[in-house]
Amino acid sequence: MKQNITLRLDKDLIKKGKVIASKKETSLNRLLSDFLKQILEEDFYEQSKRKALNILKKL
Repeated sequence: MKQNITLRLDKDLIKKGKVIASKKETSLNRLLSDFLKQILEEDFYEQSKRKALNILKKL
């Protein structure tokens, strides 16, 4: 399920983001969404890695 949110960003940041998104042939919305997904996946991986290493230390 998708849900809209409202962000307040500096106009210059939005302009630069749109330029980058355009170069990647995507929208600013998609660019930000993909970036957030990447951060969350990396965080999940790091948490899982720490848990696994802690388990191995206990063996």
